[in-house]
Amino acid sequence: MLGNIQPVDLGLPDTVECCTAFLTPEVVAGWNAAQGLPKPDTHTLGRGSVLAFCAPKSLESELQEILHKLESEGLGERPAEGFGQLTVCHSFHLKEGK
Repeated sequence: MLGNIQPVDLGLPDTVECCTAFLTPEVVAGWNAAQGLPKPDTHTLGRGSVLAFCAPKSLESELQEILHKLESEGLGERPAEGFGQLTVCHSFHLKEGK
């Protein structure tokens, strides 16, 4: 289930741990116009959901590659419909010196 997301579910090494998560579950319906039928409901994480991970410093370069790929390609089902977009280390969360 979405509430029990583990780092390996995202393709991260098994030495990475989920430190905290703030998740907003949502159910998304859809319509298949070609077949004139409803699409099955899809369970998703809503906008603003946050996952924070802890990892050994030795994995830094490997994680940068994995996370860059996740951010550029997206995650999960129905990416052509705009689902699965994510942001890694949004600049909003970075501390800036004054």
